[in-house]
Amino acid sequence: MKAVNVTPPAPGFFKNNRGDLTFALRSSGHFAHSGFILLKGPVLQDIYDDDIQYPLIPENTLYHLTGIADEDTYALISIADSSCVIYVKLQDPAKSYWIKVKGLEEFKATYEIDDAKSFEHLEADLAAKVGKNTIYLNVGVNKYSGITSLNPLSELEAMATKFTIDKDSLYEFICESRVHKNAEEIRLLSQAAEVAINSHFSTWKKLKAGLTEREISNFFSCSNLTQCNALTPYHNICGCGHNGSYLHYEDRDAPLKAEDLILIDAGVRVHGYCSDITRTVPIGGKFSEKQKQIYNIVLAAQEAVFRAVKPGLSWQDAHIIAERTMLQGLLDLKVIKGELEDLWKRRTSYYFFPHGLGHYIGLYTHDLAGLKSKENVWVPYEKMNLRVHRILEENMVLTNEPGIYFNEGLLNLAKKDEKVKDVIDFDLVAQYAKEIGGIRIEDMFVVTNTGAKILSSRLPKTVMEIEAAMADKVVYE
Repeated sequence: MKAVNVTPPAPGFFKNNRGDLTFALRSSGHFAHSGFILLKGPVLQDIYDDDIQYPLIPENTLYHLTGIADEDTYALISIADSSCVIYVKLQDPAKSYWIKVKGLEEFKATYEIDDAKSFEHLEADLAAKVGKNTIYLNVGVNKYSGITSLNPLSELEAMATKFTIDKDSLYEFICESRVHKNAEEIRLLSQAAEVAINSHFSTWKKLKAGLTEREISNFFSCSNLTQCNALTPYHNICGCGHNGSYLHYEDRDAPLKAEDLILIDAGVRVHGYCSDITRTVPIGGKFSEKQKQIYNIVLAAQEAVFRAVKPGLSWQDAHIIAERTMLQGLLDLKVIKGELEDLWKRRTSYYFFPHGLGHYIGLYTHDLAGLKSKENVWVPYEKMNLRVHRILEENMVLTNEPGIYFNEGLLNLAKKDEKVKDVIDFDLVAQYAKEIGGIRIEDMFVVTNTGAKILSSRLPKTVMEIEAAMADKVVYE
């Protein structure tokens, strides 16, 4: 297995991110050059009535601009020159035998900031530095989760009445600033992909009948930790048999059967940056004929998208390429019948491929969409779910993850849909569903000036490669 040399962000990375953002804000014409950004750091959450907390998750914007992931921190950033002062709610030194207490000097020495002060100085500094200038808050709603970002006013409401506050303008500009990745971010994402590739391959080697999905999921996570103390960016999806037909399956209690496929959708978070890779592999080491047929249709769809990717392609058109390719494959197998164009217009593809083709990836597994004025290139077709509504541009990083699913709930809906119920051979579908729950293939890629650079290409993907790798007939490098 190829060793991954995991290294932190290069010196100056966070300061450069800050400079890029403030330059973009000054150039936009929407922000006062004399204004300031006020950010709040992550919050420890108690677990109900227990005396422990949930793991601390960094606040991505604060981390991206400073490298800081500590709780009880605030950042004041000047739009004019990108200088940054951190305000910290210092821990009681008496707690130092329970936890490592970080002092202000350590903050200043560790992070790419201009100064670190106690939280008690924040109000006086706002009065002295900001005065009548505008304070911009990163307040918005994540379009995927529906959850609001951290708002400093939750604790500073009384203080904020003394200043001019804008909590409506910044959020989508912050999101836009991370749609395009710089060279160091692409390196960090590649690094996260490489760690995940090793974990996927190691996990394949553990597959055998009788183990549970949970054991496989736990092994994947342990493999990450063993390599580089990498974190899990989302709950691993490990669905064998019919469980692979649920897109975000999390139960993980089913035993593995040798004749089944297992869909493993899992990644890592390394130095803040995420990977997200999916493979569907045979637990017994060999695909059945029906499994191979559907797998190759999904692979053909992914490859067709990769051939089409280049700056100027709309992501919706990429999604439609995947839909049409898989519809044609199902037509060839006589799972569906009719003419391709008519089947597509009926939205037949939805009942086998209900999710979008992919998503941005970065500090979030599902990185957020950018400016609304740019995320509007799409036609709202019925039964088409897209996360990205935009023309592809150089240095965007996305996932390409087509899939075909024989999901009982979706197929029952199809039987009631007047547009599609007569074009699907449900008897033949049932035969495939005995051997296949769902097949998804997912890779991360960078949009280059000529096409797509696949960050996760080292992980075997064809039927032949997967079977050979699981049989130890190839040296995996």
